[in-house]
Amino acid sequence: MTSDSVPVLYASVLLLCGLPGSGKSTLARTLEFSSTNNYDKKLIIDYDEIALEETEQSLIAIVKSDLALRDQATEQGASTVDDGQNNTADSTLFDSNDLEAWRKSRIIAKRRLKDVLRAHFSSDEDISSRAKSLLIIMDDNFHLRSMRRDIYRTCQEFLAELPTTTIGFVTVYVSTPLEVCLAQNNKREGKQRVPEVVIRRMADAMEPPDPSKPYGSFERFHATIHNAGNNDDSHPHHGTGASVMNQISQSLNDALSSPVLPKNELSAQEISQLEAEKVREREASLKCQMQRLDLLLRKLVGGVSRIDKSKSKSANEARKMILDSFKSCNLEGADDESVVREFMSLVLGDVNDLDCPLVHSFRQTIDDFVIK
Repeated sequence: MTSDSVPVLYASVLLLCGLPGSGKSTLARTLEFSSTNNYDKKLIIDYDEIALEETEQSLIAIVKSDLALRDQATEQGASTVDDGQNNTADSTLFDSNDLEAWRKSRIIAKRRLKDVLRAHFSSDEDISSRAKSLLIIMDDNFHLRSMRRDIYRTCQEFLAELPTTTIGFVTVYVSTPLEVCLAQNNKREGKQRVPEVVIRRMADAMEPPDPSKPYGSFERFHATIHNAGNNDDSHPHHGTGASVMNQISQSLNDALSSPVLPKNELSAQEISQLEAEKVREREASLKCQMQRLDLLLRKLVGGVSRIDKSKSKSANEARKMILDSFKSCNLEGADDESVVREFMSLVLGDVNDLDCPLVHSFRQTIDDFVIK
C-alpha cells in the first residue's frame, strides 16, 4: 500500500489460527510489541482469556448458589456438615461449564471486535492527536474456515454502520507439528490444558487458509508461519525473526490495498466461486438422479425378460433411449410414473390391453420401487 493511498483512518484485523500449543499466543504478544508493523495502536482479543473469565464467573455463581442453599438449610435446622459428597462447586461441575464458556467467548469476542472498531473510527478526539491506525489480533484456534469467515462477516456487518471505513483482513496460520503442540500443551496447568483428544480432533479437521476453496476468497491475504519445534513461551521471539515479521507486514499492507467489502457486495472471484459451486451441486444432483433412473429402468427390463423374453431387446433399447434423453435434459425432473409410461410406450407401443401381464409387471415394479 503506497503512502498516497493510505486513508487517514484505517484498521487491520489479523486472525491467528493453529492448534493449541502451536505458538499463536506467543506470536500475538510478539506482534503486539513489535515495531515492524507500523500501527499507532495494537490490541489482542484472546478467546482463551474470555472463556476463562466466563468459566470463573459461572463457578462464582455456582458457589453463591451453593452457599445460599446451605444458609437456607441452616435456618431450617438441617445439618451443614460437608462430607465431600454434595459439593456443588466441585471440579466436575466446573468442567461442565467449559463448553458454554467457549460458546459465549465467541459471541463476546465478536462484540468486542465491533466495539473496538467503533471506538477507533467514531472517536470525537481531534484527528491530529488520536491513533490513526489500529491492529486487532484475534487469538484463537480458528481451525475451521467457517469460524474465520464468521469474523470476516463481522467486519462486513460493521461496515454497514460506517461504510466508508477501511478494514484490512489477514489470516496467519501457525503450522506446528502435532507432537510439538501436544508436548507444549502438557506443560500447561488447570483450565489452560486442552484434552489431548480435542487437539487431535482439531488436527484432523484443520483447514489452513486457501482462497481457492469455495467461499474461501476472503482469505486471499494470508501467511503461513512454520514453527518447527522450539515452542517455549519463555522465549517470546521464537520463530518470529525478521523474515516472518516482514511476511506478516506485507500481508497486512496488501490487505489494506483491497479492504473488506460490504456484506451486500461480492467480488468477481466470489461470484465465480458461487457459480462453480452451483454447477457442482447440479452435477451431483443429476448424477444421483441418473443412478436412480438407471436402477428403475433395469428393474423394468428385468420384469420384461421374466415375462416375455422376445421383448428383452426392445426393453434394453428403450432403457438406453430414456437414459440418453435424460442426459440431454429432455427428461430431467421427470417422476417415476412418467418414466414408466415412456418405457411402456417404447416397448409395447399403443397399449390397448391394460390387463396384459407386462402392464401388470410394470405396475408391480413401480410399486415395489417406490416402497423401497
